[in-house]
Amino acid sequence: MNSEQPTKRLPRPDLRLNPSKWSAAQSGGIASRVAVIATVTAILGGLGLVFVYPYLNIDRYRSIQKVNRAGINPEDTQPAGLPVWRDPFDRKKAG
Repeated sequence: MNSEQPTKRLPRPDLRLNPSKWSAAQSGGIASRVAVIATVTAILGGLGLVFVYPYLNIDRYRSIQKVNRAGINPEDTQPAGLPVWRDPFDRKKAG
């Protein structure tokens, strides 16, 4: 050991606590497991509805947008001096 380091060690908590002193979340009870599984399921379900479902149903959402934007002229809503937005991923048909 380095002579500058103290030789006395700091007190360390006993890591071998009796399981009866654990909290409910640490005890690994069935209620804790159900709560964790339900939370993960809810988060994944929400993400699926927001991101995955529209990605799998692109044609449905494109048709809805066509109906909703039918009476809107993009040049009227576009700020002055900027070109009208075009889809950068729209593939040109080889002809």
